[in-house]
Order: sequence, then structure tokens, then C-alpha cells
Amino acid sequence: DDLLKIYAPHNQVPAIMSIPTIIYSGTRNGKFQVMKVVNRARHTKWHEYNPEDPFIRRFHSCTSDDDKATNMADFAEGKFPVMSATMALGLGQNLKRVRCVIHIGRGDPASIVQMVSRSGRNGNTGLGLLFMEPSRKKGKNLLDEFERGSNQDDDTRMDALAITPLCLRVALTVDNQ
Repeated sequence: DDLLKIYAPHNQVPAIMSIPTIIYSGTRNGKFQVMKVVNRARHTKWHEYNPEDPFIRRFHSCTSDDDKATNMADFAEGKFPVMSATMALGLGQNLKRVRCVIHIGRGDPASIVQMVSRSGRNGNTGLGLLFMEPSRKKGKNLLDEFERGSNQDDDTRMDALAITPLCLRVALTVDNQ
């Protein structure tokens, strides 16, 4: 539902005025849910079923090769501003117009760094947003629960990112140290 706060109704902010964004989610179902929420925020119900939507399209492993090629070309040409994707939209893609990357849910921190680095290419300013639950059952939800100097698995690293009130650039740079 955090996406509801980001996107305005289509009659207030037209697609052409929207920031070129990739929204990553961990599953094909998550990708579809992202499309539904974005369309709800934009008051464009059922557009998630339109493969040629002028605002948001999809990219995942089961997208046909023709649709992948069309969506990538159309996105690069500015025919729509938002791509809802899984990790299938990954290495080898140099999308220079991406200004924002949103990652929804938990994941491998190293992969999140790869995804966030898709924004701000060619010296442009980029923005990376990470939306995930602020606390996790059986997780580390307070700063005092982390042991200084101990090895951390991916879940612990994601717990740390969830409670870190810092810019992702700072948090991920420290995480990579």
C-alpha cells in the first residue's frame, strides 16, 4: 500500500510527467499485485490486464520473448514510465532513463544493490526505495538485538535495513563493508 502514496490519479499527473521507474518484487504474483495497486492509485482499474498500457507494464521470466522485447524498447523510447518486474529484468540491461527503482519485500541485499544501481545512469540523479515490513516475527527488530562484529546472514542484513533510518546509499554501502 506504500505505492498508493507515490502515484497520483491519471487525471492529475499524466503518464508523460511521471518519473521513469522500475518496481521490483520477488514473484510474478507480487509483480501483478504491484500493477493492481498502481492502477488503483491512478484510478485506472483493470489496466494491469492491458499488455500495451501507457503507464505500467510487466517483465518477468514467463513474459514472452516478443513482449519482453516490445516492453524494453517501448520503455527505452519513453512510451510508458513504469515497469513492474522480477529479477528477470536484470543483468545486461542498461536502461539510461530509469530515475527511480523501488524494491518491494525482502531479498538478497547484494541483488537489491544490483537493482537499485539501475537508476541514475549517465550522471542523472537516481532514487532507490526499499519497502518491506518494519519488523519481523522471530527477526531482529531493535538495534540492541544486533551483535557488533558478528557474521550476518541475509535475513539479519535485511532486518538491519528494515530498522535503519538512513538513505539506502549509506545503508547499503556500510552493509557491503
